[in-house]
Amino acid sequence: MSTEIRHPDHPLPRVLAYSALFLNVFVFVVVNFCIYWARWRWIEADPTGRPPTISLAISSSDIGPVFAIWVSVSAVCLVFGVWLLIWHYLGLLKRCLAPKRSLTNTIVVSAILVAVAQPVSALGMHWLSTFRLPFAAELHMTGSYMFFVAQAFVVLIFSIVNMMLLNDVDSLSEMEVKGLVTRRWVKIRLVTGVISVILALAYLGLFFAKDHFVYPEYPLVYRAYVSVEPMVITSFLLVLVMCHADMFRRRA
Repeated sequence: MSTEIRHPDHPLPRVLAYSALFLNVFVFVVVNFCIYWARWRWIEADPTGRPPTISLAISSSDIGPVFAIWVSVSAVCLVFGVWLLIWHYLGLLKRCLAPKRSLTNTIVVSAILVAVAQPVSALGMHWLSTFRLPFAAELHMTGSYMFFVAQAFVVLIFSIVNMMLLNDVDSLSEMEVKGLVTRRWVKIRLVTGVISVILALAYLGLFFAKDHFVYPEYPLVYRAYVSVEPMVITSFLLVLVMCHADMFRRRA
């Protein structure tokens, strides 16, 4: 048994398909390690203190510089990984004989929007990791807003694309016959994307709530806020990794 792209007319050349997989999985692993490692290191040093946000954790000189290097590298990788996914989805569209106009318009417009939004998110990743509290608070927060807003937008767009794929039954069936996608994974990606957007909205609500229900008077609000933050980042990156789930098949 060997793992390879099943259909010879796959939207991405094999080397680019594997490159996209490597880049997006690399980012998923490295960024998740960094955010949970940073918080763990801070808590280990101050176990009785206030639970740290990622921003607070990376303000430590023992954590921040390492975090900045790996997150900045990941930001660059994520741009190229997502651009390759855009190519993949445009290629899927070209391999349909008669896609609905709504699907065509959605994928083309989405490709343009994501191609712009992902570099904005990446720049935010670099800024929030390089400019740290307390000395560069304004630039750090600007980077944080850029990342969360732009990456949530990217995930929302990917979710809409998967929803439109499910809506175009004939084109999706054609893609399945050609071995390009599977309906099951399109549904899973849609559900995962929706959950990710809901988590992001919950995080936004907690972001404002923590200023009204301050710690330590309302510890549950603040603990929920700092706990949901890394979950949102994980969910963002998971959606992108899952785009590769049916790009590779096993055959005898």
